[in-house]
Amino acid sequence: MLGRKVLPNAFGLEIAAHGVKVLQLSRRGRVIQLDFADSQPLPEGSFIDGEIKKPQNVKEAIATILKKNQAKITTGVVTCLSESQTFLQSITVNRENSGSFQDRLRETLPEYLPLAIDEAFYDTKIIAEKQSAWQVCVGAASKKQIESYL
Repeated sequence: MLGRKVLPNAFGLEIAAHGVKVLQLSRRGRVIQLDFADSQPLPEGSFIDGEIKKPQNVKEAIATILKKNQAKITTGVVTCLSESQTFLQSITVNRENSGSFQDRLRETLPEYLPLAIDEAFYDTKIIAEKQSAWQVCVGAASKKQIESYL
């Protein structure tokens, strides 16, 4: 279905323990073509348990790829975090007589999240509302992991 969607003016960036990968697609009429794909391995120890421990290694790997492909590369980037270090789930937040959605959410999240609320960045989207509860999609990741990417 990618062919029917509008492609962002961005390249894809994957940063993982084994290395850095960059891929860029573009549309030519009705055809999506691969502009380039490149990768650069990372030295052992650059990542530990999903966190970047040696940011200079990651920076150098990204810079090497971007320099080799600078004539073709767009200015935007689309990236994601390691699946093993992120959390995505549909949860039920019960409505009770008192409290806002945010209050009820903060009370409910500890039942579902594998880490403490104050140790996580999270985002939510209400996907259904009933008289007794909200059905909510929650995405969360460890603050420590996110901050290692910044």
